[in-house]
Formats: sequence, C-alpha cells, structure tokens
Amino acid sequence: MQPGFRQVEITALQSSEAPMAESSHVEMNAHQQTYGSFVRLLKYGAAACFVAAFVVILLIAN
Repeated sequence: MQPGFRQVEITALQSSEAPMAESSHVEMNAHQQTYGSFVRLLKYGAAACFVAAFVVILLIAN
C-alpha cells in the first residue's frame, strides 16, 4: 500500500510545480510594472519638489 501512496504524492508534487512556475512569472511581471511606476513617480515627484522649493525661495527672497 505504501508504494502506491508514495506514487500519488510524487504525482501530486509534479503536477503542482507547473502552476507555481507560471504564477511566479506573472507575479514577477506585476512586480516589474509596479516598480517601474514607483520609480517614475519618485523621479517626477522629486522634480516637482525642487521646482516648488525654488519658487518658495524666490518668493522669500523678494
């Protein structure tokens, strides 16, 4: 009885490996898109802060 049980376990493990590989690929694509959006927001947010700070400095100087 045990050899049959082990065969079922091995088959179950082999069949579950493919969906995990596909889901990790999908998760990596989602991660890359989210990271790209974050970097873009950080870049433009920093530029906006520098412009705002420059305007405030000009207003204070006058």
